Amino acid sequence: MNKKIKKYFYKYLFLCGLIFVSKYLMAQITTNEVLPIGNRIENNFDQNVYTIAVPTHIYSLKNETSTKGEAWKFGEAIPLKIDLNQSGNWSKQDAQKSKWYMHIKAEKAISINLNFSEFHLSENAKLFIYNKDQKDILGAITQRNNKVDGKFSTRPMMGEDIYLELWVPTNEIENNKLSINQLIYGFRDFRSKANKSFNRSAKCNQNIGCEEGILWSDIKRSVVMITTVNNTRLCTGTLVNNVAQDSTPYLLTASHCNVATNSNFIFNYESPNPKCDFTNDTSNGLLNQSISGAISRARGVSPNPNLEFSDFHLFELSSTPPASYNAYYAGWSAIDTPSVRSTTIHHPSGDIKKISIDEDTTISTGNNTLRANTHWMVTDWELGTTEGGSSGSSLFDENLRIIGQLQGGDAACNNNAQDYYGKFAVSWDSLNANNRQLKNWLDPNNTGTLVMDGMDPNGINIQRDVQLLPLRGIPRFACDTFFTPSFAIRNNGSDTLTSVVIHLFLNQQKLDSVVWNGTLPSKNVTTFQGPTYSTTQGFHRLWAKAVLNNGALDQDSLNNSWQTEFFLTEQTKTLDFRLKTDDFGLETSWELEMDDSNKVMLYKGGPYNEVKGGETYLRKMCIPDSSCFSFVLYDAFNDGFNGGFGNGNVLITDVLGDTLVFENNFTGSKKTLRFCSTNASTSVNEVSNNDIYLVMYPNPIHAGDQLKFRGNDKILNIQLFDINGRLIKNGNIQSFQLPYDLSPGLYYVRWSDNIKGSKIEKLIVH
Repeated sequence: MNKKIKKYFYKYLFLCGLIFVSKYLMAQITTNEVLPIGNRIENNFDQNVYTIAVPTHIYSLKNETSTKGEAWKFGEAIPLKIDLNQSGNWSKQDAQKSKWYMHIKAEKAISINLNFSEFHLSENAKLFIYNKDQKDILGAITQRNNKVDGKFSTRPMMGEDIYLELWVPTNEIENNKLSINQLIYGFRDFRSKANKSFNRSAKCNQNIGCEEGILWSDIKRSVVMITTVNNTRLCTGTLVNNVAQDSTPYLLTASHCNVATNSNFIFNYESPNPKCDFTNDTSNGLLNQSISGAISRARGVSPNPNLEFSDFHLFELSSTPPASYNAYYAGWSAIDTPSVRSTTIHHPSGDIKKISIDEDTTISTGNNTLRANTHWMVTDWELGTTEGGSSGSSLFDENLRIIGQLQGGDAACNNNAQDYYGKFAVSWDSLNANNRQLKNWLDPNNTGTLVMDGMDPNGINIQRDVQLLPLRGIPRFACDTFFTPSFAIRNNGSDTLTSVVIHLFLNQQKLDSVVWNGTLPSKNVTTFQGPTYSTTQGFHRLWAKAVLNNGALDQDSLNNSWQTEFFLTEQTKTLDFRLKTDDFGLETSWELEMDDSNKVMLYKGGPYNEVKGGETYLRKMCIPDSSCFSFVLYDAFNDGFNGGFGNGNVLITDVLGDTLVFENNFTGSKKTLRFCSTNASTSVNEVSNNDIYLVMYPNPIHAGDQLKFRGNDKILNIQLFDINGRLIKNGNIQSFQLPYDLSPGLYYVRWSDNIKGSKIEKLIVH
């Protein structure tokens, strides 16, 4: 199999191979009523019990094991033909009410669930489904579960007997249709598999209920877990607002998830008592808030059926989420602008709700589609990662708006790899057909709106609340002593905001107060820029707090502040950076940070393009003078850029051309190289290491001449490299003759003793 098969493909196959269900799962909207008073299982009707003819092969299925890539099965579908007219028993309960009763038996079944090919209930009809001991009752199911396609399904119920009762006003009987076409015969206990999704996601994922999720307390309520009709935990979706703000339950997910219209959409699956130390949770969430079924409205597939274009899929849920679900409709941006701080809220591996954060600017890319720039690339996650089950989850920008949905990627814990999100801006109207774009549904009146904030359909409990979003406009590092912060505030209250003050403190000292005046409706976000400030060199911490102007009381003061850290310096040195990738530059990334207690991140780079033979990238970087640094290389597939798919290298020199870093033997997942800006041609470890001191001469030299050395005779190995990092010759200190056919130019000589370290110097060949 090719090295570059994506990890998300493996994750997706693995996820689809598992079926997860729970005794708490309700794929229907119910009223949670008890059975009507006085009702019991009616033994006088049991002579008419509908007994399923169970195929004999089903009894042996329990002992079969699933191979890799096959689904774990708890049940087998058996065809049925049951309806209100030809099956069961009707009885009149009083002058106004009638009841239809049906008892289905599947001998030795561990559980039973039903699929309806026709399902329509009248205005006042109530359907109850329960098992023999009546410890598990599903009901009342009402007309709220009627769907356009007329289909319906139930969750599994334990036991070999299942009972149905339809209570309906006698004058509405003709307005009801129930046809059961399939029974799922449970031959394994699905509960043994149900809890295996809980705590299944990788340990670097953070619970949405932890501190990092406070900013997202509204938006998280828009995120749902999607399961199949057989309760396979499949993908993640997001309930989205529309310009009309009419609570139409549109849901955005990914096309490649292949979500069926009879899928289940589960709200608020998160831990009630989350652990925030990246260890296993002890409290699983409930799965009792769900909606079954949806209509496919638009799907972002490309004109080429083999490619996915922006990979979006927009559904309209079969019913509006009840007020008890406390659902939220997320905002979005159809403007093709990168996010400077990105967040996703998702269900990795079908686990409870998690949050992942990327603090770098997203990169526009194509992700192997017919068009370039159809996706946003998250280069790596600072918090968390994504997994199977995360597919379809929304990418939110720094203003809490959706800008894309997850198609896939290589990201995993600790691998500094990337993820790809189909752009919301591309999905908006790049394809003309109504069923191939978002615009027709989210802006049905063609108002031209391109940015929409979220909406809370249940009303807002507080009147006045300003929320300060993460500070922006201040880089981690800059080669001057000036900075210009930008601010974003969100109105979390019901009252329109007209004036807010941002109080700024630099290193715990009052810096300034910035006033914003304007009009900010409920749940909307606005941004504005502050003044430019000058300060001293060094490490700084800026703390900001937003307060309502004119002495008005903010009713939630816990979301009013934010802080950021940064490093400024005027005493700098300029570096020349050159990196050559192998064939798979997409795997390569790097970081340059201060090698001190603050570990200030100065620069990051990668990933790069995938080009046969590799590509060379050049850039200049300013760094603090008289300082030491760590340069860290990463490879997402753990084989470096010298692992058999080309010969990559990296070279960092100062303005005099002296070598600070040279590496052409990177064959793992991570390699750290240290150097100081005041000591060219050496690493930090080599500065104090006189044991590898050596002088080489003559320099310059001619091809074919003998290169001589004077100094430490313990040096074991001499290597000659060209400017592209290609090894030209191996030798030793006693005899090192240059090849006669060596072309004139710049070369590098490395010597080492395999214990104390190595040293590199330039060699000029005439």
